[in-house]
Amino acid sequence: MRNEQQVFDAIFHMISSCDNIRAAYMNGSRANPNTAKDELRDYDIVFSVKDIKPFVNDRSWLERLGDVAIMQEPNRIDKALGESVDIDKSYTFLILFKDWVRIDLHIELTDITKLTYGSDSLTIPLIDKDGILKPIASSSDAIYRVKAPTEELYSGCCNEFFWCINNMAKGIARKQLPYAMFMYNSTVHPMLIKLMCWRCSMEHGFDISLGISGKYLEKYLPDKEFDMLKATYPSGSYDELWRAADAAITLFSYEAKLVAGRLGFEYNEAWENAIKDYMAYIKAHYPLKGGMLVRNLTEADKIEICSWRYPGEYSIYNLPPYEEMAKSKRGFTDPCKANNYYCFIDSGVLVGFVNILEEEKEVFIGVGIKPELCDKHYGRRILDEAYKISKKFYPGKPLYLEVRTWNKRAVKCYQSAGYTTDGDPYELTTFIGRGEFYRMVKK
Repeated sequence: MRNEQQVFDAIFHMISSCDNIRAAYMNGSRANPNTAKDELRDYDIVFSVKDIKPFVNDRSWLERLGDVAIMQEPNRIDKALGESVDIDKSYTFLILFKDWVRIDLHIELTDITKLTYGSDSLTIPLIDKDGILKPIASSSDAIYRVKAPTEELYSGCCNEFFWCINNMAKGIARKQLPYAMFMYNSTVHPMLIKLMCWRCSMEHGFDISLGISGKYLEKYLPDKEFDMLKATYPSGSYDELWRAADAAITLFSYEAKLVAGRLGFEYNEAWENAIKDYMAYIKAHYPLKGGMLVRNLTEADKIEICSWRYPGEYSIYNLPPYEEMAKSKRGFTDPCKANNYYCFIDSGVLVGFVNILEEEKEVFIGVGIKPELCDKHYGRRILDEAYKISKKFYPGKPLYLEVRTWNKRAVKCYQSAGYTTDGDPYELTTFIGRGEFYRMVKK
């Protein structure tokens, strides 16, 4: 790839040798003092010319900038689509050269330049043969910085996010994956990104630019929240889309309440509850067919599991809040143990999880089922999947688990999955309390 000086040499040589070009300037990332300087930045160049037609009608001039690998002409495409285009006033060539230098070249009449030059705060003058480039402020990303939302704009973002999820859900119910993905990726998720940009900018006095589609969010978000954001991107399946949407709602709710609290806005929780109820209806009445989706836990999964609440005597299995768990690095919040934990998704619902921990001679299994789904046969299904995972990674090692002796429901489930009691009951202290346990094994 040519270096910056070599590219500019080619550009300046063309400008100086072409009488039709009267001025030139640069926009974009190479005009941004706050953008990381890497070789992949485009050269966003504008030629101010007396006549555009020679550039459009005869393409031989392109060779003076380099060997073209591929090029796009947005004006030509727009015209073919029936849009109103005046190619006599301006024309754009997006060019990727064979040495992988990219130049986005916009060509406009000098009369257009006189009217618009400097309207983009990211502007650096290159050549002005006739004095048509008026004095402007130093190039900066000022107009691209995230602006504080009005309450109406904030409310509109929340409404658009939750409203459009219903379209996605209908697409899943009808087995219309392209439509469901389109609704999620083009309408729902952009509202989450907009909210995340407000949240980040809020912490910096609304004085930062986060780029198109929040591309710089990773630089400003806390690691935990960026991990939660990553969980909102689905792969190509209905289960994954449900999972991503659930993760997006969890994150959106958290961030929206944070923004509302800081800016003095009202968060309409009724919208969130309504769409959650609607999604639950769709999941229950239009279940996905096939086996459960198995994968490692995401941050959103961990937050959800920590919110599970078991009734009565089973409340001993209730976990502390996620923040408390993460602070002490207990269980699945310990980064060193993250790969031991797997979750199980059925029709987009997180139904349970397991801890599969290899020891010297055995493999320990720990199981958790969503409270509302206990006695729905998920325990047996998850144990069978956990057995397959253990045998795949730790062949030859028997599995064992520990269960409180009073938990007859769990004991019965483990027995149905092929586990047998090994020895007498014994006292054991875990991080959720002390009790009497059975040890159960499966070869």
